[in-house]
Amino acid sequence: AAMLALFERPDRLLLYTVAGLLVGLHLLHGVESASRSLGLHRPERARLIRRGGQAIAALLGLGFAGLSLWLGGQAG
Repeated sequence: AAMLALFERPDRLLLYTVAGLLVGLHLLHGVESASRSLGLHRPERARLIRRGGQAIAALLGLGFAGLSLWLGGQAG
């Protein structure tokens, strides 16, 4: 009920949707950066790490944004 009330206001819905997409972009960079920091990034694994990071970023970023839009539709 609290989330539905939050998304009744279009400004908050927009802010949460944009924030979800930004989380995805942050993760896109973070997965590859973390693999380099941990010493896991090797040329033979670079493509797999990049694709995995893209998948995680898309899943979570679009998931957060999609959830806010879905709840916004329920509220309005």
